[in-house]
Amino acid sequence: MDLDEMKAAWQTLDARLQRQSSLNLQLFTESRLDKARARLRPLLAWQIVQILLGIGMAVVFARFWVQHTDSPAALVSGLALHAWGVALVVCSTVDVLLLTRLHYAKPVLTVQTTLGQLRWWRIRWQPRLGLAWCLLWLALLEVAAAAATGRDLPTGFLVWTTAFNLLLLGGCVLLLRRRRDLFDTGSVGRSIPRAQTLLDEIAAFQREEADASR
Repeated sequence: MDLDEMKAAWQTLDARLQRQSSLNLQLFTESRLDKARARLRPLLAWQIVQILLGIGMAVVFARFWVQHTDSPAALVSGLALHAWGVALVVCSTVDVLLLTRLHYAKPVLTVQTTLGQLRWWRIRWQPRLGLAWCLLWLALLEVAAAAATGRDLPTGFLVWTTAFNLLLLGGCVLLLRRRRDLFDTGSVGRSIPRAQTLLDEIAAFQREEADASR
């Protein structure tokens, strides 16, 4: 075999190896992306449920406070719960929009960026909506009492319980600042970190293939 034949053989072998490497990368990427999609489907479904729940709450409590404008306690309670329902709709809608922007045909870095935005957004709104229930449970109790009996809860009970709830809210905010990691983990959930891990594996595999081809 002369030199030209050896060069041609090496070029043929190199082309085959390149095709095999590209195929391996494609199969690996597709398998990890399929798993990432599967990890995030329950989160998407739950956000849609929350949107419907928030719409229902907004409608129900809007009707309530409109009918109780003569009672300050019932009015404020209804407005607060109505506002929380609207906030839930807005926050969950942003989640859904970010989840639907995860086009897996795009470069992995783009998908990772969008997933990072989703993670940041959930860390921002989840704790705040959760902490609001330090006060909203009393508002819900007031609404229930007004709807069932046509009367407000006793003024003394409302005043002292609100004061206690404000202290509770302050303690929760202080805990949030000191142990942010716990709240962040709870806000993000499990599906997003798992999807991020799968995308990181794709990125690492792409780098390895790129280094091997040099």
